[in-house]
Amino acid sequence: MYKKIFSILPLIVIFGCQDLLVADITGKEVELYAPKNGAAITASNVTFWWSDIEDATLYNIQVVSPSFDMAQVLWYDSIVPSNKIRFALQPGQFEWRVKAINDVSETNFSSTSFRIDSTVDLTSQNIILYSPYDGVYTNKDSLKFSWSELYNADFYTFSLKNANQQIVVEKKVTTPFMTTSFPEDGSYSWWVKAHNENTETQESGHKLYVDRIPPSEVSLKYPLNNETILGDSVTFKWTKGNDYGSNIHDSLVIAYDEDIYDVVKSFSTEDNNYTCYIDEGVYYWTVISVDKAGNKSRKSTIFTFTKE
Repeated sequence: MYKKIFSILPLIVIFGCQDLLVADITGKEVELYAPKNGAAITASNVTFWWSDIEDATLYNIQVVSPSFDMAQVLWYDSIVPSNKIRFALQPGQFEWRVKAINDVSETNFSSTSFRIDSTVDLTSQNIILYSPYDGVYTNKDSLKFSWSELYNADFYTFSLKNANQQIVVEKKVTTPFMTTSFPEDGSYSWWVKAHNENTETQESGHKLYVDRIPPSEVSLKYPLNNETILGDSVTFKWTKGNDYGSNIHDSLVIAYDEDIYDVVKSFSTEDNNYTCYIDEGVYYWTVISVDKAGNKSRKSTIFTFTKE
């Protein structure tokens, strides 16, 4: 009976270790899908796409012109988590390469060449919107907007629209960026179109939400001020204040001092209650509401309680 038990143990150890091993991807090869070798394109915004290697966690992509043997300009050298990325280039000859990486190994680079031919036709080209990213929440009075530069564009039309798709700001600029303010809080979308003498691109757009109003102060309910609590854990409860902007979460802070400097524990929750274990002693607690745009409420009234 004992021999059977001990004969199984080594197998358990082996299988347990295998779960922790990271696969060696050294011998695998990244296949470059697009742009293909020798491709000639006219769009300056190029989508780079390659095979997704099993057990790889990151990829290193590099783009130079005209080639790695005679590199004059390094356009891009970055570590990315996915097998696709898009950015803008100028007309010319390029070589690009990608290798896959994980914690213990990496593949060789796979490389290929392509060229971008100049054209005055903007019709088939697209603008990449860089910042702010799509769906961002902000509490700023103004933001800097930026997008990819098209070499064959003479100017750009920037539009800021409200939730009803009414234009609240519209400007023509010659740079691939501009700064503008928001007349009021609420949902917006921003759009950019490139123009030259005879052609223009389609509009590219992103959404954003402006919220500059802090959440209201919460009211503490339990434990009551100066209350003594028995038991292994404490359930904290409070009443949320009114909020007319973006979604909020609450930060519960428990401290040894009434100035809330010597923090014992802190928790973030979207609920209006939280239960946790606390050692015996005297404590102070408060709750602060924070909305999705980063606005903070005033610190609630500070309550104290004794845990026995």
